[in-house]
Amino acid sequence: MRLLYRCILRLVSLGAFLLTLLACSPKGEETVTLHILHTTDVHGNFLPFDYVKECPTTGSMARLAAYVGALRADGDQPILLDGGDLLQGEPITYYYNFVDTATKHMGARVLDYLQYDAMVVGNHDIETGHRVYDRFVKETTCPLLAANVLRDPKNPEATYFTPYTMVERSGIRVAILGLTTTGVPRWLPSELYEGMYFADGLESARYWLPIIQKKENPDVVIALLHSGRIDRDEGCRENFATALTDSVSGIDLVLYGHDHQQHIEQRVNPKGDSVFMLTPGNHLDRVGDITITLKKKDGKVVGKKVEAGFTELDTYDPAEEFMKQFSQDAEAIESFVNRPIVSLSAPIRTEDALFGFSEYVGLIHEVQLATTGAEISFAAPLTENQTVPRGDLTVGRMFALYPFENYLYVINMTGREVKDYLEYSYSRWVKQMKSASDHILLLEEAPDSTSRFITKYPMFNFSSAAGIDYTVDVSKPMGQRIKIEKMSSGAPFHLDETYIVVLNSYRANGGGGLLTKGAGIPKEELKDRIIWTTFKDVRTYMIEILSEKGPVLLPLASRPNWRFVPVYWAESAIVADRKFLLDNQ
Repeated sequence: MRLLYRCILRLVSLGAFLLTLLACSPKGEETVTLHILHTTDVHGNFLPFDYVKECPTTGSMARLAAYVGALRADGDQPILLDGGDLLQGEPITYYYNFVDTATKHMGARVLDYLQYDAMVVGNHDIETGHRVYDRFVKETTCPLLAANVLRDPKNPEATYFTPYTMVERSGIRVAILGLTTTGVPRWLPSELYEGMYFADGLESARYWLPIIQKKENPDVVIALLHSGRIDRDEGCRENFATALTDSVSGIDLVLYGHDHQQHIEQRVNPKGDSVFMLTPGNHLDRVGDITITLKKKDGKVVGKKVEAGFTELDTYDPAEEFMKQFSQDAEAIESFVNRPIVSLSAPIRTEDALFGFSEYVGLIHEVQLATTGAEISFAAPLTENQTVPRGDLTVGRMFALYPFENYLYVINMTGREVKDYLEYSYSRWVKQMKSASDHILLLEEAPDSTSRFITKYPMFNFSSAAGIDYTVDVSKPMGQRIKIEKMSSGAPFHLDETYIVVLNSYRANGGGGLLTKGAGIPKEELKDRIIWTTFKDVRTYMIEILSEKGPVLLPLASRPNWRFVPVYWAESAIVADRKFLLDNQ
């Protein structure tokens, strides 16, 4: 299988692959080759430097500019497409989203500089809020697509963004239909997507494809998705790339993203036609590289052949002209990220949060409680394998500790709901141990055939609590693990009492299912639980509080309030699992 996979990935020789061919025969036949480049989940990786890890990167738009420049110098005019989540994830995007809002957004200027033909809107693009993405749409000439994001749920043509766009190369008409994940209402506060309704991606595709065929008469149809391969969310069709490929005809190529997993596959649609679906993964370390060879006779397409693979961008140096074009941006970002906030007396390692109470998540809890005055805080580790060194904690390093622009929600929950929430969280975090030699973490082999192991469920759903003292018994089954001993203030904890709880906007809107499947609160009742919300993101509050209060660690961040039991089993398994994960990376 690995040999077959490599064969599929192997691209045709550059000479034939890169040049647009137009070869006319005496019989009125001609062959045209389209070249398509696909990026996705770039998350602000514009410059070849990681401002969070403070080191050069292997990818970036700067390296892509070198590759695209080389193609164009040879006469090729590739179609450039982006799969969304461009506007969030790096200090660069945060700076132009919220700090310098007067200058034209760097992301818009990058898309225009590289001459992107289309970009689909991702959930993290919408997470930036109306002021950011509405401005972004106006600032770039690249059309932002999303056929299933509607202004009117009863009118599929009343789209908030452009539903599709047409691109022409060498007389070939290419339709690009944009579709995005429907999970946004489950993850984000409603004010961030006010006036938007998210229709099912498959239904939207079935609606728009006949319109495109009739109105545009395209030679090639590409579905550009911000949606992953396989859906695992029972509450919505978050990831529908495979379902679209298998169940909807009329698409020649499915380019997808969102799940951050590099993948390529050839499947068969309902009419028996072969369809490639692929994603280069996130962070722009590589680009999806596709050729579509069309045979035409008497002006009509009579045959298509698709070849697809990836081009690694670390083989290209950053384009000098690109770096010169955005040199002032680099200077502005460097000044922004290097601003010190507070001095750390010891390093913070985010991986510690996997194995019990950690100063990392304790710090998030402290900020959430101090900001809102809530009695109980829920928080999860939002990043893994990051180490913030002792010394100056800068603005840039704060992005390692808190990479997302989440807001805070204060809600009402009963003591029983608090316990059930934690039972659900730890059921996806740790397994039921039978002895001290068992794994404590719930692990599985990674789906990328690398023989490495990862947590079965994402770390950002491993939610712990502060404001209460409790234990997690790993020898017991789900539903019987959590024992809440008391409030951390010393007051008793009661299952039938109502408490004021703070958690981030993703979780408060049902993200991860901890409130709905765990605490048992119906999705439609979540809004009724809200007492108030913050108007700034969590990272901003962290920066403000740390700047004001001085040296870390804050009181709560250094006081363990929960632990795994039995202690001997847990301590032994934690040591073994740390080594196991390290050896299998």
